[in-house]
Amino acid sequence: MKIPTAKLKAILLYFCNYTDTTFLGKTKLMKLFYFADFTHLKQFGSPITYDTYVKLEHGPIPSTIKSLVDTACENID
Repeated sequence: MKIPTAKLKAILLYFCNYTDTTFLGKTKLMKLFYFADFTHLKQFGSPITYDTYVKLEHGPIPSTIKSLVDTACENID
């Protein structure tokens, strides 16, 4: 399922507004998406983003969201 861009932006803005941005890097952002998705899945029976999570050495990451964040970070420079 394709992740709605408006929903992704809203979640990202929420994380930026309610997290100490001094410590909000890509790794923490990926972990926040993971915990939000799986907490919502446990409570309501469906994830928020419907992204596919990929297992990595230091924990799972949402593949589509990571690609979008990486692209956005490249375009900042």
